[in-house]
Amino acid sequence: MFKKTYLILTLIIIALLFFSVNSFSQNDEKAPKKTPEELARKIADTLRTELQLSDTQYDQVYDIFLNHINRVREDRQKYGKEDTEGRQTARKDRRKNLKAELDNVLSDEQMAKLKELHKERKNRKHKTGAKNK
Repeated sequence: MFKKTYLILTLIIIALLFFSVNSFSQNDEKAPKKTPEELARKIADTLRTELQLSDTQYDQVYDIFLNHINRVREDRQKYGKEDTEGRQTARKDRRKNLKAELDNVLSDEQMAKLKELHKERKNRKHKTGAKNK
């Protein structure tokens, strides 16, 4: 009788632990999404330190990325998940426009450094096995 009680009590404790761990692991609360302004500020701050941007360049880069991020969000709403071809075309156009706008603001040395930073970032992601983007 005594062993039976311990066995039942142990099974109940294990079941409770299983369900409590499972409920914590499926927390649906996601981190709050950053605003386009916060994202553009973060990118501009990073580029300021990496590319030694002047104050006017910093402001221009911030505006460029703010517009870019807003266009990305608009295109996501516009094309949704079904229109893969439309999303790809829009992404190529956005990238081409972003590069052209940055070419107007950054010097040749800064653009070369930016390309190098992109290569390093891409290589770092491939080494760790992370997915694209």
